[in-house]
Amino acid sequence: MRRGSQWNDKDIEELLQNLPQVKDKRSSQEIYQNIELRINKKRRSNWVPLFATVAALFVLTVLASSFMLNSENSTSEDVAIEKTATEGNHQESSADKKGPPAEEPDIAANEDKNEEAAEAKRNSTEEKSVPKIEDPSLLKAGAVLASDLENQSVITIGVPDTEVNYVIPVSYVTEDGSDETAAELSQVMSLLEEDSLGLDDYFPLDATITTENQQTINIDLPEDSSHLLEDRLFFKVIQETFKYQGGDRVTFSTNGEKGAEFSHHGFLEEIEIESNNNRAYFIYQLNEGTRKMLVPSNSEFTTIEEALAEMKNGNAEEDPSILPSIPQQLEWDSIEEQAKKLIVKFSGDTKIEDTEAYLYALEAILFTAKDFGFDAVKFENVTIDAIGPYNLQNDLAVPIAPNRIN
Repeated sequence: MRRGSQWNDKDIEELLQNLPQVKDKRSSQEIYQNIELRINKKRRSNWVPLFATVAALFVLTVLASSFMLNSENSTSEDVAIEKTATEGNHQESSADKKGPPAEEPDIAANEDKNEEAAEAKRNSTEEKSVPKIEDPSLLKAGAVLASDLENQSVITIGVPDTEVNYVIPVSYVTEDGSDETAAELSQVMSLLEEDSLGLDDYFPLDATITTENQQTINIDLPEDSSHLLEDRLFFKVIQETFKYQGGDRVTFSTNGEKGAEFSHHGFLEEIEIESNNNRAYFIYQLNEGTRKMLVPSNSEFTTIEEALAEMKNGNAEEDPSILPSIPQQLEWDSIEEQAKKLIVKFSGDTKIEDTEAYLYALEAILFTAKDFGFDAVKFENVTIDAIGPYNLQNDLAVPIAPNRIN
């Protein structure tokens, strides 16, 4: 047989002619259909690898995401474990440096400290969650005290309430300490803003005030003065005003002529100022927008025990602005009189607090004692040392005047 390199074109041609004749009995149409069938089959088979590829990519994506999440969680856990282990090792190392473990008493001490710290934290949280209503350290006397009058003087004016049923004394401390009572009275009356205090707009007076002497004030009225007709209220204002000025009488004149003709009291040249009226003191407050002030009762009492008992009730049924000045829970076992000193012994189970309510109660008792002629009050069996500026361990001198207005 010839090698591939020895074949020429003629030999190849002869060899092809000697091959057996190939015959295909199928028609051309049949051959075409078979070819078309194979082509379609091949086309369909081409989608299978594509679909398999897409599915494989999706599965790989899901697996990769899952793997990454697991890896992150595992990493976080490893970091946390490593951090914990590091802290533990650090603590152990610190403990090793400090020396051997502490004895049981030291452990108990540490536990106590932890409990104290937890308790302090709870208390701090409670203090933050509960708002403070009042700060006892800021409580100031509502009355004018003797210590307030160094080189100063006080002017007290009786002002009617809005219903003109009560007269409330309000007090101003002047800076110059002047002895010109009449001039100071006139000035304060002209500057008084009654509305801001929840009181009646009563001043200035339709009259002229002058000083006759240290104990006597003169009031000169015009013939058509409204005070001559509304003399009942006018006399209450005069009494409540001048009892705090140190005088003992007021004289009247009409247009400079001695005496005045009043609608209910008739013709009068003078009246005496009553310093002791045996009255109780309540709290007056027109509304929440006005300040609380002490107000004397219109009625007089036979004993101070009766007056103090009434001060727990007030007069809210007839006048909602007249409130009790002594809390119901403030109880006393006895009230004794020792010369010019009143001794109030509180009950053993009575709790007294350094709050505004008890400050008003204290001052109301002091002014009631003053109205009954006492110079001092001693409180016994008290549960605290002081209320505001008042030291309850000492005898308390009755104040100079109520309801200081700054």
